[in-house]
Amino acid sequence: MSDNSNPFGKPTNENTDDDNFEFNVEDELNKFRIPEGEYQAKCVALTKSESKAGNAMWVFDFAITTTGEQAGKELKVWCALTPAALWKLTETTTALGFPPIDGKLSFKHANIINKTCKIEVVTEKDNQGNPRTNIKRCLPL
Repeated sequence: MSDNSNPFGKPTNENTDDDNFEFNVEDELNKFRIPEGEYQAKCVALTKSESKAGNAMWVFDFAITTTGEQAGKELKVWCALTPAALWKLTETTTALGFPPIDGKLSFKHANIINKTCKIEVVTEKDNQGNPRTNIKRCLPL
């Protein structure tokens, strides 16, 4: 009778004399980083969410449409719906062709999906001091 609970079999300890564990984290992370610069991108998703501080937030997912090595890579823009952060929301929606009219934003989800704009990509440090690729701003085409 065989043991079918683990389809990968039992782990072996073939390297009992090798106590060196090495892996180049930086090389692996560099595969996912996007060089700084401007790229054409399209909005592939927009969701309503909540920030860590408990504020309402809209999250825009962008996919780079520029041809080349970066094509298809995705980045997010988080827009908290607070007075101090509304500039980011209006910048993003204006770049996508939906500026506020009479102080109000109004569009349907289906109307913003696949809309294109330019994104400015930068590399910044995260809270732990690690480099992270982010969208600095969205610009109209």
